[in-house]
Formats: sequence, structure tokens, C-alpha cells
Amino acid sequence: MATCRIEGLDELIEEMDRWEGEIEPLFEEMTLTGAEMVKDAWKEAAEKHQLKDTGAMIKSIDFDKTIKKRGGRMLSYIYPRGMQRFTTKGGKLIRRKRPVRLATVAFVRHYGTKQRAATFFVDDADKLAAERIPEKLVDRWKAFLRSGR
Repeated sequence: MATCRIEGLDELIEEMDRWEGEIEPLFEEMTLTGAEMVKDAWKEAAEKHQLKDTGAMIKSIDFDKTIKKRGGRMLSYIYPRGMQRFTTKGGKLIRRKRPVRLATVAFVRHYGTKQRAATFFVDDADKLAAERIPEKLVDRWKAFLRSGR
């Protein structure tokens, strides 16, 4: 029968317990950093797909500055905020009779309608963010470990 002996496990568990108070603010900071990068990727993808009629949707893309904790995860929702009160028609800026949520505008631009082709700009934004975020967050984690806390 094989046996395995592990040395230092108790010290590792003690070290991780000591980190508990310091690590949650770090994870919150990392979540907000990631959210900022996703927000920038959304804006970049929307501009790339030429979704700038009035510019309101692109300007309004933002994230929650307060972290929501659900099921052991830290979340910050990223989407266009506010209402669109103007639209363009024939190259002219006109006031809408009923304002529309900018999140709805983004949804329609992403998935399209019968009259408007889908752009899937959010998928492109997610790909951009997925390329950029891990490196930055790993660098921050390594800096935390090097700080000797």
C-alpha cells in the first residue's frame, strides 16, 4: 500500500487563514479593475461596429462600483445606464415620444431585429476583455504575494 507524507500543510493553512482579512479587499479591487477593463472593451467594440447614432449608448456604458456577493462570487454588472431620449432619423437628431432604456438599445443592436442585422458587439467585447484581463489580474496577485503579507 502506498503512503504519502505532506509537510508544511498546517503552516500553509495558518497562512491562508491570516490572509483572509487582507484578501477580500484585494479581490474587490481586482473585480473592479476587471469591470473597468470590460467597460472599456464594450466601448471599443461598440465603436468598432459603428453603433454611434447619438453616442448616448456608448457614453452610458458603466459598471456597478459596489460589489455584489452572490454564491461565493463577487459581481459587478456592466451595461449601458439611463434612457435614450433622442434618436436620429434621416441624419437629424429628433426627440423620442417615449424614452427607451439604453440597455434595451444595446440588446437590440447586439441581437438585431427583422429590419436590423445583429452585430454581436458584446461577444467581441468579451473576447477583447478575455485577452486583456487575466494578465493584469495575475500581475496584481503576484504583487500581493511579493509584498510578503
